[in-house]
Amino acid sequence: MPLTVHRCEGCGRFYFEASPACFHCGADLKEAEVAGRGTIYSFTRVHLGSVGAQVPYLLALVEMKGLGRVMGRLSGTGPDSPAIGAEVRFSGFWEKTPMFVMADPAKGNFPEADERASK
Repeated sequence: MPLTVHRCEGCGRFYFEASPACFHCGADLKEAEVAGRGTIYSFTRVHLGSVGAQVPYLLALVEMKGLGRVMGRLSGTGPDSPAIGAEVRFSGFWEKTPMFVMADPAKGNFPEADERASK
């Protein structure tokens, strides 16, 4: 799934949500479409969350092509644990949090996006 971000024309930072100007330097933002693919740089399994949060869940720091590192929830891992360097793709947002899904190493492709994720 391609991902549309808002990149600052001054400092190069990016934002998922539209804004009239960069929060860092005040320059204009321009929409940019990126591939939405990357690799797991780091991850953790969260066992204790905020009130009402379904735990455990996986939180991953993803090295995204063209964006740098993005923190988000990881789904589609099945019985296997994620691995550093595993390929992931952006699958939508869940409560304003980026969601990523892992590739199935046996099939070499990605499962369908998590039902909770939306564009």
